[in-house]
Amino acid sequence: MKGKVAIMTEPGKLDFAEYDLPEVGAGSVLVKVTRTNVCGSELHIWQGHHPTKKSGVMGHEMVGKIAALGPDVETDYAGNNVKVGDRIAAAYFLTCRKCKPCQHGDFHLCENAYKFWD
Repeated sequence: MKGKVAIMTEPGKLDFAEYDLPEVGAGSVLVKVTRTNVCGSELHIWQGHHPTKKSGVMGHEMVGKIAALGPDVETDYAGNNVKVGDRIAAAYFLTCRKCKPCQHGDFHLCENAYKFWD
């Protein structure tokens, strides 16, 4: 099977590419993207206003369906059971699961979420 992606080759220009789908490794999930959103930051990238980002795939805000689960993947990051065909929304940040908000299930309030942005 092949995947398709829209790539911004330079500000204001798109090209489309096909690629081989990757093998689904341990701890991984392969997702078929059904909808994606371009956020405000990406609009600035599209217009060429970002200081370093001048090309690449945008649309990190997305929803899709699980196409394949890697070995031993039975739950999502929050501990909910998952299976092929489940609809998902990808989080664009990771949480520590250790701070007080995370311990109460308030992952959106994680005190350490942005420490993982490298």
